[in-house]
Amino acid sequence: MLSEKKIGAALGRVNPVPDPTRIVSDAESEALFAAISQRRQTMVITDHGQARQDERNISRSRPWYRRSAALATAVVIALIAVPAVGLLRDWDTPPPLDRDFPPGISQIVLYGPDEGVGEYCATRMDFDASGGPVLGGICGVLVLDGGQWSRVAHAEGGTGGLMDIAVAGDGTLWVADIDRDLQSVADDSATGHGFSAMVVEIATDGTVWALRLSIPEPSDQVVLFHGPELLSYDGSAWFAPDIGPVSDIVAGLDDSLWTLARTPIDDDPSTQTPLRGRWMLGRFLDGTFTTEPMPFDALESSLENLTVAPDGALWMIHGTNRVVMREGISDTETEIVRFDGSEWTSLVVPFSQVNDVAVHPNGTVWATSSLYGVFAYDGDEWRRYGTAEGLPSEEAHFVEIGPDGSVLVGTRLGLVRLTLDTG
Repeated sequence: MLSEKKIGAALGRVNPVPDPTRIVSDAESEALFAAISQRRQTMVITDHGQARQDERNISRSRPWYRRSAALATAVVIALIAVPAVGLLRDWDTPPPLDRDFPPGISQIVLYGPDEGVGEYCATRMDFDASGGPVLGGICGVLVLDGGQWSRVAHAEGGTGGLMDIAVAGDGTLWVADIDRDLQSVADDSATGHGFSAMVVEIATDGTVWALRLSIPEPSDQVVLFHGPELLSYDGSAWFAPDIGPVSDIVAGLDDSLWTLARTPIDDDPSTQTPLRGRWMLGRFLDGTFTTEPMPFDALESSLENLTVAPDGALWMIHGTNRVVMREGISDTETEIVRFDGSEWTSLVVPFSQVNDVAVHPNGTVWATSSLYGVFAYDGDEWRRYGTAEGLPSEEAHFVEIGPDGSVLVGTRLGLVRLTLDTG
């Protein structure tokens, strides 16, 4: 399910990189967080159309991002007829920005409207096995050829319901959309699969996994535990493991699939409320599903955007109920948490509206914000890259690490490719 994290609308704007200098009193914190929790975790739906429009609005501002960790083995032969060596050697890039680059960056290249990447056209991304980029957004699905992005799948324009893209090892492109059926595109032919999906993921063994969008019948209240259903595809039919609603999925570096879900405290539906439950990490491997308890309570935290790092560790965005003061404005604190298979660690994020996280092979942690661009953490400090450093917009959606080590940032006004300074 998509979690609403627009806490800034309730709390006011915050400084991009302030120090959390003061924790408010317990009474202030409890009162403020109770109001925020009621706003963001209780949803009243009286009309199917309104529910679907709400999902579209969320997808525009907080899209579901794609991780490239387990998808680098995929290939898009039918979509990108460019030699693999050419893609890895040269991205067919336009000239880099004629400017002094910020510390740590040796080159910045922008793909904007002139290159076919218009507003909200860069909201999710994937790569083929040759390093060729595949871009998704309101423009449909785009591939790069000769310095220009061209549409190869999905309708251009529309309502912005495209939520996710993934490329299978046989070259099939999968497109998840909340406004139409999940589609698989191969040899210029699109196949609908009979349900709308929020996320689609390809495991390294080729299994296709999807989170089927589920909109309940009109009722007074939609409780916390009604959410997307996990499905797997064997090439001919879809199967639904009996594990309940799932919030997010990501393919591991082996044949596994990781799941993130909220689970009820007990089995009695009458006792459930939108604020009760626990977070649970799950894993499918070799036909077996195992679970890992998580040290996060649903009442006190939100979790989203599972990401697999090059070392196999899991990273995710953790919204806490800790209230801090930044430049005189109240805000809730966000962490990026890491799970290495046995131990949980966390990294406090000193900015708001965190969207996505990716880990570079050199160990640098990158994170995007809806308000302040993209940030990099080198183990000592956070470094910000915004419009002053060359981004076309500070509304940053995803961050991906390319096979060549470049950092790709999708913004509201185009795609940015950062080449790191390794000297």
